[in-house]
Amino acid sequence: MIIKSNSEDINEQLTTLFRTMMIKIINECGCASDNASIVGAIVGCFMGFNILPKEYLGRLIHKEWLDMRIINFIKA
Repeated sequence: MIIKSNSEDINEQLTTLFRTMMIKIINECGCASDNASIVGAIVGCFMGFNILPKEYLGRLIHKEWLDMRIINFIKA
């Protein structure tokens, strides 16, 4: 996928790229959940929170607990 710099919504292109990468990683051999977790964390940190697919965030198990852990980490 080529990201077009003159696009009005580059975040949408990056979201599509992120989703595509995650699907490809999950469909590869090995431990899909571990691979997806590692790739998702690295790519998410590199590209930023705004490119994460909203439907992924809506289905995140224990989201409130994770949010509190993040807030406490940032405050420390």
